[in-house]
Amino acid sequence: MATHPSSLFLIGFALLTYKAWQFCITGYWEMPNGFFPSTDILGEAHRQRLAAIKRKFLSTWTLPLCLTAVAFALTPWWRWESVDPFNILRPIILCSSGIVCWRAITMDISLVEGKAHFACRILMLLTWIGVWAHPAFLILLLHIGITWLRSNYHHQHLAIRIVIMFLACLGALPLISVFATYFNSKEQANNTAAIVFLFLCVTASHYVIPGLKKLRLGPHPYSWMVDNRLHNIVISAYLWGWLRFLPAAKYARFTRMLRPFDRIAQMGTLCIELGAIMLLFDHSLCLCLLASFLVFHTFVFALTGILFWQFMVVIASLFWGVWILPESVIGFLFGWESSFLMALIIFIFPVRKKIWAPLSLGWWDTSFVGRVHYQVQGRSGNWYGLYGDFMCPYERIFGKTYGAFLSKEKRITTHIGETGVRAHFDAIQDVGTDLMKLELAKQQWGRSRYDAKLEATLVFFLRTFIQEFNAGRCKKIVPWWLKAPGGECFYWGELPRFKGQEPIVKLDVHYREHFFDGFQIHLVIDQPVKTLTF
Repeated sequence: MATHPSSLFLIGFALLTYKAWQFCITGYWEMPNGFFPSTDILGEAHRQRLAAIKRKFLSTWTLPLCLTAVAFALTPWWRWESVDPFNILRPIILCSSGIVCWRAITMDISLVEGKAHFACRILMLLTWIGVWAHPAFLILLLHIGITWLRSNYHHQHLAIRIVIMFLACLGALPLISVFATYFNSKEQANNTAAIVFLFLCVTASHYVIPGLKKLRLGPHPYSWMVDNRLHNIVISAYLWGWLRFLPAAKYARFTRMLRPFDRIAQMGTLCIELGAIMLLFDHSLCLCLLASFLVFHTFVFALTGILFWQFMVVIASLFWGVWILPESVIGFLFGWESSFLMALIIFIFPVRKKIWAPLSLGWWDTSFVGRVHYQVQGRSGNWYGLYGDFMCPYERIFGKTYGAFLSKEKRITTHIGETGVRAHFDAIQDVGTDLMKLELAKQQWGRSRYDAKLEATLVFFLRTFIQEFNAGRCKKIVPWWLKAPGGECFYWGELPRFKGQEPIVKLDVHYREHFFDGFQIHLVIDQPVKTLTF
């Protein structure tokens, strides 16, 4: 494939036009990692961005609608029958766009924003149904989801990038057809192989880049693999809110049982992530690596509560697609030339944050967590924990570190005990059972994240959220069994989960620090930071 003119043209054209497609569909040249970042939970920056697009193009719909019209005008080249003669690409695209659609249309209504976006939800569902008939509907589907329905966050970026890359590939097909004599392109296998090649490129980059980040964490490339303590993330996730209904002593014992396997797990993680660069070397190896990604995400969810279900669905669809590839495509797609070309593309573009930029997920795992906890009192006098599931569509923000700015305590770790600084990791590891060393480490290395402006914003948000809930405003769009899963499943704590059982009369916010010394869990700080009454 690496020497075939039409395939190289399609790949090059798609890479060159990818960002233009992304901008026309989403309004972003650089795709951010969240719809509303935690510093802009009220979405003011998002509204300003939409206003700027309206000033330039009269409406946020102008570019997507024009692009859709062009796509329909190119129907002879864009029909599924022409694009996907082997019926491999359409199921992958339907899965990728389907999970984005499902998540968007079943998210709860934002009680703070006060808009249900019913029309957008229905229109997005209709566009996904339309994708079955014509891929041009993908343009409007992504535009609606990312512009209005909070589809843009990093758990969904693999699916979104697969769809945008597919559209960029389709843009090349009319040109290949016009210059068919020059390209000598008579085999449909050429185009199918090139598109699957780019799908696997995008997928591999989401694993290779986190793997490279781990190689850079310490003084040596092997430092993370040898020195990290991966079992810490298990107890830290528990303290953050994953499976907190289980007895703490038993969970601590389970964590100790995992400790001897740290280096094996860390070596396996690096092999899976860096091994993604070999996806195109061999057909059987590709299937093995895709299967290993699924196993990897299953273990991550089971041990930490972080659920990359969107990744898993996309990878499962790719596994199926690669499994049923006809021999004509397999022989054309796999080999050392394709593998080398993939590596070249990944290191030239996503590694350097060009065209697309997956998150570089890599850190040191500690057993010291500091988190803000929300608890509410109902009208009956009963107390409940206000966890991430009830905060939907802000589940991801509240499931991470949002609210850390309420406390003036110095912090040296972030989400579920992570730190990117080796010195912080070493200082926490040296604490052992002497909690005075922990305080010294905080004073030496930590910094306060207190922010009065963000505090005022959060108070306004929480007060509005609870007042609207108490007023009986509709929050749920669909029953729980129809709703797409979240990704930060920290839904448990010391108090029963609040599910909207009764009106809220009081909200208490506490900043708590927990430390696991290898044997037992210590509550280091329990600091009230905010109280609101209703």
